Amino acid sequence: MQDAVTTSIGLSCLCALLYIPVHISALVIHGIWVAPFIERRGGRTAGFFSHWVLGTGMLRDLRLLRELTATPMVSRRWITWFRLVLILGQVLLIAAILLVLVGFIAYVMG
Repeated sequence: MQDAVTTSIGLSCLCALLYIPVHISALVIHGIWVAPFIERRGGRTAGFFSHWVLGTGMLRDLRLLRELTATPMVSRRWITWFRLVLILGQVLLIAAILLVLVGFIAYVMG
């Protein structure tokens, strides 16, 4: 049972370590392409607090980006990259949290 705990905690640490560069990549894409694109079209991006502390700012900006690019004429490759990086980041974060919970449950049960 102890092996399950250490494996679960180790995998959650790996997910957390992989999440960091993915999140930084999303912030770079947001800073270079997404934020200027939204601001040029009259939108308002999420603030610093919601990006770094809450982590919901990029999801809010993705929804705003989807509204601004509703016309079929707008097709940018970085929009797809931004979506994929955000999805990967959310999957890694959820996996890390679930693995910590599995490790805790295995520790309590064993």
